[in-house]
Order: sequence, then C-alpha cells, then structure tokens
Amino acid sequence: MKQLGIQCYFELYKIVHTKQTRIALAVMVVLTLLSGLQLNKQETYFEQSRQMETMDGTKLDNATITEIRQAIDLANIDWDKEETWSYAGFLYPLTGLVPSMDKAFTADDFYQIRSTQIKQTMKEYALSQKEMDWWEKQEESIEKPFIYTSFFHVQSLINNMTNVCLLSLLCAAICLSVVFSNEHRNGTDALIRTSKYGKKEAYLAKWIMGFLFELACTLLLGMLMTAATFLRFGFHGMDAIVQWGIPLSSYSMTFLQLFKTQWILLITASFLFSGLAMFLSLVIRNGILAMAGMIAFYLCTQFFIIPYQWRWLSQIVQMLPTELITTWTLNDHRLISVFGQYHTMYTIAPVCYLLIPVILFMAGYSVYQRETR
Repeated sequence: MKQLGIQCYFELYKIVHTKQTRIALAVMVVLTLLSGLQLNKQETYFEQSRQMETMDGTKLDNATITEIRQAIDLANIDWDKEETWSYAGFLYPLTGLVPSMDKAFTADDFYQIRSTQIKQTMKEYALSQKEMDWWEKQEESIEKPFIYTSFFHVQSLINNMTNVCLLSLLCAAICLSVVFSNEHRNGTDALIRTSKYGKKEAYLAKWIMGFLFELACTLLLGMLMTAATFLRFGFHGMDAIVQWGIPLSSYSMTFLQLFKTQWILLITASFLFSGLAMFLSLVIRNGILAMAGMIAFYLCTQFFIIPYQWRWLSQIVQMLPTELITTWTLNDHRLISVFGQYHTMYTIAPVCYLLIPVILFMAGYSVYQRETR
C-alpha cells in the first residue's frame, strides 16, 4: 500500500508538472471567471432585473390577467404582441409559447395551450402511452397556477454550468491523453513494466490519479463559476420553478434542484471523461490523436443532428454529459425503462458515467497486461 501511495504521488507529479497542463488550467480558469462574471452585462440589465423582482409572488391566474388587461386598456396600448407582452412584465418569457395575448386571453388559455404543445412534443418523440401517463402524473405534482419568481440571474448560472462541463471535457482531453502515451513515446514503458511494481501497481496508480485529477479540476472550475456568478448576480430565483424558463417542461423541480442535478452530472461525468482519455492514451499510444479523438467526437455531436425517429441512437447522444447538462433536456420527455420501471435520463446517465469507466479500466488492464508479456 505504501508503494502504491508513492507511485500515485509520482503519477500526479507527472500530470501536473507538464507545460500543457499548466497552460490549459490557467486558460480554463480565466475562461471560467469571464463566463461567470459576464462583464458584457450593462446596468440596464440589472435595472430590468430589479423591476422583475418586484413581481415575485404574482400568480399566473385569471385575476392577474384581468389586472393586466385593465392596465393596458387604461394606458391605451394597442393589443399587439410586443407591446402587450412587454407590458405584462413577468409574462414576457412565455412569448414563445403563446403567439398572442388578445383581449379574450385568459390564464386558462395559457395552461391549455401549454398542455396541447407538450402533448404534441411527446408525439414528435414517439412516446408510448405508458410514458405519457407517467408524465401526466408528474404534471399533477406541479403547482398551478404558476407563482412567479424572477429567475434571470440564476438562469445565467444554470447556462454557465454547460461551459464548465465542456471545459472539464477539454481538461481531460488535454491533460490526461498523455498518461500512457508519453511513456511509449519516450521508450520508458517497457522498462516500467519489467520493474517490480510496474504492472498492476503502476497501472492502478495512473488511473487513480487520473480520476482524482480530473475530479479536482471539475470541482475547481465549477466552484469558480458558481462563485463568480454569485458575486456578479447573486442567487435570487433559485426557488423559481423551471417552467418559467422552460414552459414546456414537465419536470417538477425548481432551478435549485436543477442546479444540484447539474452538479451530480458534472462530478460523475469527470470520471467518464478521465477514463475515456486514459483508455485512448493506452490504446492509441499517441497523446495528440487521443486528444483529437475526444474533441472530434464532441464536435460531431454538435454538427450532426440525429433524427428523433432513431430513438435509441438519438437518446444516447442526448445522454452525453455536454448535451444532458443543458436546459434543453428539460424539454425532452423520453424515458428509459429498467425492469419495467420508467426513469428519466437524469437518473440513468450518472450511473452510466460511473459504469463505463469501470469497463474501460478492466479492458485497458487487459491491454496493459498483454503488452507486458
């Protein structure tokens, strides 16, 4: 055990004390802080946000719609889409859901339109009747009428966590793709494997420190992003329901619960990223190709759209960490059946993120042992 500890320290030293690691981490820290602070936001943004916060606690019911209608009539504002919705204030985020708000518009109309569009989305995803029934139960747990809480600041944090996930992927691709390949390039791999602790212990030490290094970097970037966003905007709106930002979502959760879910995805995804980087480094034996392979795969998922009709393939792509962590997932109602029980992708994905590195570790060990003989 003592020898394993020494080897772990040596492997960590090799990862950290490389020029590409130090440069990559420095750049990622700067990008994280810039993304969190969002220095391009002007004072008018904060003034509008403060005005929206005065509407906290307002219910989206017929009484509120009536008050808005009376105020619009009193102000002699034309009943066109832009002016009406802007005057409605807290309803403005819903303009993409409701095409117009004329004099006959009621809160009941809004909930009916929302329900119709959700069902239409489910049909586009080719959901089964059992899946639709499952979501119907989730809808029943969402409190109606919706109670408004200004969420614009916390939505910035939620969106920025997507950037943290991408930086975590780049960190693994840049820093861990050389864990095995550098020794092959330097010609020291054969010497290490013939030493007393160069087989099982050396292999285990590399994976342990690779996992811990990537986890530490992900936690660092995530906490920096959270701290920068908090200092710039604060955490107001964490208790807002996600339907204010994503009206067609049937998830019964607040932005705070979504934020916690994103952290779970980030932490478990760090093991997936590091495991994949080290496995490619071992198999390909070329750090540049291993890094390029991870980045190329990510780019392919961004440029090539898989039709929803290819359900399993498109759903697997949606379960990739860089996709799943986005708010768009809240609009995806596709479920996964395990032993007759339905689960969301938020539940299944973290398990996969932890299981896949274990498989890669065992497969990589077979390759490592075969090369030792």
